[in-house]
Amino acid sequence: MVNDEDINVLRQAIDLNQIMGFLARRDIGRLSSEELSSCYGMNQVDLLLVLGSSVISTIEIAATALAAGLAKELMIVGGRGHSTIYLVEALQRSSAYMDIPTGVKSEAEMLLEVAIRCERIHKDQILLETESTNCGNNASYAMKKLASLGRNPRSILIMQDPAMQLRSYASFKRVWSAAGEESQFINYPAFTPNFMVKAGCLAIEEHERLQHAWDADRLVSLIMGEIPRLRDDAYGYGPRGQGFIEHVDIPEHIDEAYERLLQDYAQFVRIQQ
Repeated sequence: MVNDEDINVLRQAIDLNQIMGFLARRDIGRLSSEELSSCYGMNQVDLLLVLGSSVISTIEIAATALAAGLAKELMIVGGRGHSTIYLVEALQRSSAYMDIPTGVKSEAEMLLEVAIRCERIHKDQILLETESTNCGNNASYAMKKLASLGRNPRSILIMQDPAMQLRSYASFKRVWSAAGEESQFINYPAFTPNFMVKAGCLAIEEHERLQHAWDADRLVSLIMGEIPRLRDDAYGYGPRGQGFIEHVDIPEHIDEAYERLLQDYAQFVRIQQ
C-alpha cells in the first residue's frame, strides 16, 4: 500500500530529476567526431577542458576522447578547495586508482594520473591549471594559464560534474566575454544522474559512470545549492548579484520544483561558493 510518505519521496525524486536535467546541460548527444560535425561543423575541438570534481568518469571519458582525436589538446583545471576531499575519497574507493598519491596534490594533478592510466596518455599531452579553488575562479585562472602558454582556443568543450555543468558554462562565458574573446563553448557532462525511490527512500539509479561519484545526500546538496547561485538577483551569481556568471534564464517549472524541494531540503542548501 502506498502511503503519503512514499508519495512525497516520489515527488522529490521527480522534482530533483527535473532540476538535474536543467543543470546537466549537454549540447551534443554523444562525444564523437560525427556529432561534432553534425552540430558544429567541426571534427575536433581546439580544447577539451575538464574541471576538477569527484566524478572520476569525467576524466576517463575525456582521456578517451583525446586519444580518439576529438580534441587538439586536453586541459585539466583545479587546485585544492572545499570539495577536494570528495575527489580524494572517490579515488581511495576505486580499485583502479586507490594508489594514486593525493597528499597535497591539486585536483588537476590527481586527475592527470587517472587520464594517464586510463588511456596511456603522456603527461606532456595535457595542460594543467593547479591554482583555482572553486567554480568561481576556474574560468579566470584557466584563461590566465592558457594565455601564459600562448594558447587561444576558438572551440572549447567543457566537462564538469553534471550538477555544476551549467554554472561552469555560465562562468566561462562571462570571463571570456569580459576579455573580448569569442570562443565557442560546447557542454558535455559525462552523464546525467537520475533519482529513484528505493525501499521508501531517495536513491540514485545505478549507472556505469556513477561509481564513486557521490551518494544521494551529497548530490541533493549540490542541486539545492545551484539554483540560488544561478539566479540573477542580489543574492545570486548573475550580473545583478556577485557577477561570477552571465545571466541564466531559469524556467518557471524549475523554480517551482525547487520551491517544493525547499520544504524538505532547506538544510541542504550550501552557503559556500
